[in-house]
Amino acid sequence: MNTKKLTALLLAAMCLTAFSGCKDDKAQSSEAEAVSSTEAASVQSKKKDDNQTTEYKTFELDDFSLTVSDNYYTDETGEYSDSDLCIVNKDIPVAVAFFEGFSYAVTSYGHAESLADSLKNEPQCSDITFKRCPEYASDVSVVNYISSEDDKTVIGDMYVLCEQDSMLYILVIYTDEFRTEAQQITDEVINGLEYTSDFYFPTEPQTFENNYFSVLYETEWVDNRKSSTDDNYELRLKYAHTDSMDNYLSSYNIKVITDGKHDDADGYASADFMSRVESQSKYMQNVSKDWDEIFGISASKVNYTVTSGDFLNYDYSIYFFEHNGNIYRVSISIPTEDDGTVAAAVRKLIDNTTLK
Repeated sequence: MNTKKLTALLLAAMCLTAFSGCKDDKAQSSEAEAVSSTEAASVQSKKKDDNQTTEYKTFELDDFSLTVSDNYYTDETGEYSDSDLCIVNKDIPVAVAFFEGFSYAVTSYGHAESLADSLKNEPQCSDITFKRCPEYASDVSVVNYISSEDDKTVIGDMYVLCEQDSMLYILVIYTDEFRTEAQQITDEVINGLEYTSDFYFPTEPQTFENNYFSVLYETEWVDNRKSSTDDNYELRLKYAHTDSMDNYLSSYNIKVITDGKHDDADGYASADFMSRVESQSKYMQNVSKDWDEIFGISASKVNYTVTSGDFLNYDYSIYFFEHNGNIYRVSISIPTEDDGTVAAAVRKLIDNTTLK
């Protein structure tokens, strides 16, 4: 989920809290008993002692499973229709909305820092802070903020949980008088989450190979979860930078072009160059085309810089060259303010790439 859209959803928390807070006990009980039949939850019993059992619900998301006590119902108001799941406590006006996304191999702290920076530009938000949450077994951080609009004030705690290449935003919405209860609900929710995807980052160096090239890459690089050995496959590696979003768009991409749109590598480079010039994107600067060398082969090269704010500023280089009758395309992105770390990692990837 992009930051701009997520920020809008954070600000929309006002509506959802107003909804959950205005219900009286009778209305809550009525809605709780009439939970939609489409609710993606299963109910099971867990025995607490010889005389009492507690029922639990399990909600399934794409890469996570949530198990909580049978004291929640799904929000059917549509206020958070963009969320993957929104549950409301039956007895306490606290709502929890879930949004799944990709971690980009960045920790929860890196995402929380980026999100906090975005909220600072929103006049409705104040008292914005972020921190790690070591009390949880998973990688979790939180952005705390207060949202005020039309004489209404609510508290939003946006927790970020990262596991492998998956990320889960957990937005807890409440008013100040229910702060203690909201924390208890948060603990129940986060401790009730389980990662269910079968995707795991490799812990040892990997080799990708197809009919045209092979690439040995260390664990500082991860693929995009779509690896294939198809003849036309473009291997796309992204850099795994631990605690910051600064480097997460660093990449190394390689493919063989077989669409036949142009006669030679320079034809593809010229078309790429012209399309970028004609786009006149305000974010794209310093577009140029020249000749360079990669893998010891002369290549037509397109260069440009993307500048989009305090971060996400990258220098791009795209090489087009011919080898053994095939046209190759290699794209590299490195942060504009790289201290040499990413550039060295890319250089190592190039050295570990073998053309066939």
